[in-house]
Amino acid sequence: MMGASIVCFHTAIEIQKQSEDGYNHFLSGLYLKQLQNREQSCCPHPHWDVFMQQNPKQYKYSLGGYFGLLCVFVGCTDLEDTDWVTLYDDDTVQFEDRLSLETPIVQQNIWLTILAERPQFAAKICGKLKDESAKQTCKRYQTRPHLQTISPTEQAHWSGGDLGERTVFPRSFTPLKSELTKVELKPECVNSTVCLQIEAESRSLTSWQEAGYVCSQLKEPLAQSDCLFHIAESLPVHVDTYESAAKLCSLSGGFAGECHNHVLLKFATKMYDRLDWHEQLIAKMKRLYSVEYAQQLETVYWSIVAFRVVGMEYPLDTTRFLQWSDAFKPHLRSIVALRMWEEQNAYQQSQRALKGEMMRVAKARGPNAPRFTPREKWQNKDANMNWIRFCDLRGGHRPTHDNEEIDLAWALLTAFAMGDEFVESRWQEVYDTVGVKHWEVRWAMARLLSDISKESSLYQQLKKDSDTRVLQALY
Repeated sequence: MMGASIVCFHTAIEIQKQSEDGYNHFLSGLYLKQLQNREQSCCPHPHWDVFMQQNPKQYKYSLGGYFGLLCVFVGCTDLEDTDWVTLYDDDTVQFEDRLSLETPIVQQNIWLTILAERPQFAAKICGKLKDESAKQTCKRYQTRPHLQTISPTEQAHWSGGDLGERTVFPRSFTPLKSELTKVELKPECVNSTVCLQIEAESRSLTSWQEAGYVCSQLKEPLAQSDCLFHIAESLPVHVDTYESAAKLCSLSGGFAGECHNHVLLKFATKMYDRLDWHEQLIAKMKRLYSVEYAQQLETVYWSIVAFRVVGMEYPLDTTRFLQWSDAFKPHLRSIVALRMWEEQNAYQQSQRALKGEMMRVAKARGPNAPRFTPREKWQNKDANMNWIRFCDLRGGHRPTHDNEEIDLAWALLTAFAMGDEFVESRWQEVYDTVGVKHWEVRWAMARLLSDISKESSLYQQLKKDSDTRVLQALY
């Protein structure tokens, strides 16, 4: 507040020197009336005695004088003087009147303060914003309504086992506030959301510690989390920038897992079919995290790569992916299944695709797709089996098998189970093609159909299976 007072004082003196007569005439008119109607002075009082001594002639204009005029021109209001959020909630007319007395940049900051406290009003607020940084912030609130369901102050951490839909971090990876690097901010940045966001962005390229500190200076927890989320996902895609992005995400409170999701999605998409880059990134993860967490994150990442690269290409052509690492191959079979699940003779078509034959089939379906809902379908995961993530980030898991025929069948059955409509002929085709040969395929059918369709003919057939392992899978 002291810095704001000094700025107000010196700027007011300069205005007076340049146009004393014009100032006196100006102040006696409409703006004097506006200033007199204000309930509080927009500039702090501490230097008024100095101003009075140096400018006794102008003192007759009282506190509505130079400081008041400066408020009209440059908006030196300390934003703490007015509870803008409460005013916005309680009295829209008075809010608009008070807001009109502020400069454009102060108005932008006020709107962003309200946005951080009342994100549900983003659609109304976005049209009020003129500054590009402010508009981008508001657009993020609009396009990510799911973030409004997350409390920025309630952060979850990974403590072992499977990662959920949001790739949260181990607690040990999240930096302490003391690890951030303090930054000397410009006076005009102290109460300016726009200025702080721009400052954080500029520092993120060289120091996540400094960028994190700047974001932490925003007053509202939601604004802090959004700032950290934004600069984390805005960093250029490179193996060397992943750690900075992950650290910034981990600082974003309740947004940490969703932020990490966005970073992983961006890296997978931008690195595209460069296997060497993907493998370098996974090696980086293994250096940053514990062995167990890195293993969990690796299967998440390969699932994203499969979905965002192989799943989105048209037509489907697996040729250049067939020689990728063994760690990726189960994910390749998953994504082929996710593109073939509605096709006739899906198992045979998938086998053709996995031999490199070009297939003109629909792109992979993810969240919000018609007739398909990615979700966890394997509720009980046998600890002695290997499980991988399925269908990007939202599709839960599926078991894997060393036998490629069985593994492909498991991938297709998991995709079938996510279809909104149960189509028994698809399951029957897999049963007839590979299920008769492998009890493991029938076992998977028994597990999934027990949850999906106990009334189906195939389920009734499985109840008569000669293999006790299949019978035990029924429930």
